[in-house]
Amino acid sequence: AQGLRPGMTLFFEGDDATTIDGKMVIHGTGSEDYFNGGWYALLDRWDRKMSLPLHGSLDYSLPFSRTGGYRLFLSDKMPFEKSILHTIEHGPEKNNMPADYTSVAFYYADKGIDIGQVPSNQNTKIFLPDTLMLYPQLMSFSFNGEVKVSGEKFTAKDGAQLRVDLQEIPSGKYKLYGDIDTSPDGAEITFWQRQTKVSKPYSFYSAKKEFKGQDFLCDLTINQFRNTVTLHFKSNSDKNTINFRRLILVKVK
Repeated sequence: AQGLRPGMTLFFEGDDATTIDGKMVIHGTGSEDYFNGGWYALLDRWDRKMSLPLHGSLDYSLPFSRTGGYRLFLSDKMPFEKSILHTIEHGPEKNNMPADYTSVAFYYADKGIDIGQVPSNQNTKIFLPDTLMLYPQLMSFSFNGEVKVSGEKFTAKDGAQLRVDLQEIPSGKYKLYGDIDTSPDGAEITFWQRQTKVSKPYSFYSAKKEFKGQDFLCDLTINQFRNTVTLHFKSNSDKNTINFRRLILVKVK
């Protein structure tokens, strides 16, 4: 299942329905439950590929807005004589989240089952979005110095550094934006890749808490040697906090 709108994988919320021989027999609450993948995008839940005896995740990526799942019907098999139709809605309701679903089904039968669509280079092509989004709950961080993490809030001591892993991001040049909150204790930071500073000083300070959506942060180059970005805090015991809800990378064409 590939989301066609960058961001959270909310297309996974759509209801599922199964019709056997013309009669609806199951109306479920969505693919996140159908594949037992509820509470996705949380640590140690549906957050990466995993294999279990009867169901599992084929993949999960927030930056790519992509996932996949499998389910085996053994003790709860659904026999049919003439037809079986299984559909999954895209999005919380009314297919309101654009997505590209591809499915493969295997049947026990006494003869071959008609296929609905022949695989081709066009309909099996992997979609690569130009905009990728990173959310703090599934980011990988490294620290130099003392950094206190509280949800989306990061508080540094004595000019510490916070490195964000970008190994999942394809190589290329990107514009980095952020959905951030500024505050009276907001820090001043600079962005670095390896030993190269790639930004001007950026301030998270404001007299009162304010939200800034998709604010430009810096330009990045991603390759096998530069697949991280490090935030250097300016040492200031009173202004030492940053708060970001997500990071947005837009590929430069």
